[in-house]
Amino acid sequence: MKEERLRYLIDEISKMTEEIEKKMNLPDSQILADYDILSSLKFSLLRAIQDSIDACMYLSSLKKFKAPGSYKQCFLNLIKEGLLDEELGNNLSKMASFRNLIIHRYWVVDDSQILEMLRSGGIEDIKKFKDKLIEVLENQ
Repeated sequence: MKEERLRYLIDEISKMTEEIEKKMNLPDSQILADYDILSSLKFSLLRAIQDSIDACMYLSSLKKFKAPGSYKQCFLNLIKEGLLDEELGNNLSKMASFRNLIIHRYWVVDDSQILEMLRSGGIEDIKKFKDKLIEVLENQ
């Protein structure tokens, strides 16, 4: 049962990153000009980040790590526990903060910021985390 939850989250992260990558093949100008593409991209990004957060929280609970005080702290705790390298953990922690900004203060986020975050390695960080989750599952 424990493995099923993690497998589900891994599958969801995979689906969302695939959706993001399809849209990121388009030029920024086309993405920004098309409400449907942009909305779909934002939704897929939010889901990918949220599924990563959920996996982090679940993994922390499963491994009986210190309970994180925030989504951001969850990834930082995985660094302390040696499950994530510092760069990846910090990047994911920033993404959790970015997710909060999109959800709670969406009106201050310029759509081009979302594209910049994705084009500067954000999608790769989520995929690396997914690979780490697979590795954890295989080593249980």
